[in-house]
Amino acid sequence: MKILRRIAAILTALPILFSAAGCNFVKDKEKKDEKITLHWIMVGPGKQQDADKVWSAFNEKLHGYEGMENVNVEFEIIPGSEYGQKLMLNRVSGNQLDIISTYSASGGVQGLADEGAIIPLDDLLKDYGQDILNEVPEWALDLCRVNGEIYAITNYQQMVAPMYGYVVKKNQYWDKEEAEKIFFANDVLDEATLDYFEAYLDKLAEHGELNKGMYPGTTWAVRKGYESITGAYVFRIAADEVKVELNVQTEPFKLLMERMDKFYKKGYIREDVISADLSNDVGKEDGYDLWHVSMTRDTEDQLSKKYGFEVFVNQPTEFYYIPNDANAGGNAISAECKHPETAMKLLELMNTEKGKDLYRLLVYGIEGEHYKKVTEDRIEPIGYEGSQASDSSPYGLYKWLCGNTENAFETIYDPEGWNDYVFNDLNANAKKSRLAGFHLNTEKVDSKIKQTSAVIGEYVNQLTSGALPDWKKTYAEFEEKLKVAGNDEVIAEIQRQVDEFLENK
Repeated sequence: MKILRRIAAILTALPILFSAAGCNFVKDKEKKDEKITLHWIMVGPGKQQDADKVWSAFNEKLHGYEGMENVNVEFEIIPGSEYGQKLMLNRVSGNQLDIISTYSASGGVQGLADEGAIIPLDDLLKDYGQDILNEVPEWALDLCRVNGEIYAITNYQQMVAPMYGYVVKKNQYWDKEEAEKIFFANDVLDEATLDYFEAYLDKLAEHGELNKGMYPGTTWAVRKGYESITGAYVFRIAADEVKVELNVQTEPFKLLMERMDKFYKKGYIREDVISADLSNDVGKEDGYDLWHVSMTRDTEDQLSKKYGFEVFVNQPTEFYYIPNDANAGGNAISAECKHPETAMKLLELMNTEKGKDLYRLLVYGIEGEHYKKVTEDRIEPIGYEGSQASDSSPYGLYKWLCGNTENAFETIYDPEGWNDYVFNDLNANAKKSRLAGFHLNTEKVDSKIKQTSAVIGEYVNQLTSGALPDWKKTYAEFEEKLKVAGNDEVIAEIQRQVDEFLENK
């Protein structure tokens, strides 16, 4: 009898079990077949005439990737000058936002994270973005960390800070190899470097070949070996400890003021230095004899062609450097996103080798209509020249905002082998900041930072001009005004936050 009762119970339960199973099957199928639309907002040239055509092709191609068969992306491309405001309006209006470019957003990654507008991505990366973790360097992802968590996928591109090389007309008075040894011997601007500058200018003057002498120096000369934390507040990269300083109070700045005073008296700085538009005489035959330029591998050849005469360009340091502020933000997932897993899958495609063709389609458009191939990985854009399209171009987005530019085409406006140089030389071999992922909160000292900036703006050009009757007297007055403006309090607050960050890193 017990056996019969069990059989009866099972038979009674079967319809319910099959019904429940059928229900779950339907739900799973509905979830799998659910049509998902992701809204991606980013900076760019605005919506161009062929945008809809390209984005339709993008979505069609997207459907060919596993797990993205029913996913469409709507793009909102906003000029940089309008981006912050329009992003905020989208948020307060409750408009759907799924992926947010943090570049040009108020407060950047930290501001959006602090406001709860974007979500941490560490778990999503482990589950749905493993290829990003394998292909984008950890140090690059660290640049978009807030309180130890990744809040955006860093726009991986050329990450090194501008290196301001020393430029002279090619002549027998400047020995490039000797200069390099002197410049590389110290991590910051020093007496030996300034001595070499002076000896060079002396020889020009002695032989009647001096033109406008040295370009008057401000931070271009003294930024060597320092990383900016915020504005004029810096730390010395090679020092054992991260000690916060104001760049106009560092020893290299004082050395520069002293030497510019001497150069001015010797006639190596133009007499009208205070009133002249200094940039007008850069790169002219009768212009400056020693000036500076933001340099890369091919700068010497490029400038020689541009100016019509040969130049030497010397690196001030032996290495390139990637500071904490090197990144142009990244792409984050909105806190309002209903499908964060799908959004992460899309970001993985835009930042890894497997989605390279999709990324290139989004950035450059359709082959034959918006670009033509020169080689497999090198193209000539159609409808614009240079590195970026404009609002009047048929189509073209900013490669560095759409994803990993290691997967971008080279264009005919790039030097041959540029991508290989950027990623396998510059980025790979550059020194990286100890403060990667540090985000300074200036709330307590914001007004004092503005006041010190105003004082610096009032004094710095005249102090580095060499034209002051008594630079030491003016500098003492300058430092007193900095003190009154709250400079000491600013340094103390920045140092406190830096120490706390390094202690918990």
